[in-house]
Amino acid sequence: METLVKLQKVGNSLRATIPKEVANALSLRRVDELVIDLEDDAVVLRKKGKRKVAEFYGALNERTGEVRYWPTAKEIKSIWE
Repeated sequence: METLVKLQKVGNSLRATIPKEVANALSLRRVDELVIDLEDDAVVLRKKGKRKVAEFYGALNERTGEVRYWPTAKEIKSIWE
């Protein structure tokens, strides 16, 4: 779903609004917190605590789904912070 949004200046920052259709598709609510990340030339927003399997410290082989190694308790905790 590709949607064009315009940036607005707010103080020293820029703001972009999330269209209602996108918010509904992702079940976003006013109380949700989002994490902003950069991937190459893209800005990626995701709900706090929600990450892709590939980000679980390489614990799973993406192709086979087999466990490469078991992450430490500290690594597991940091995934959800």
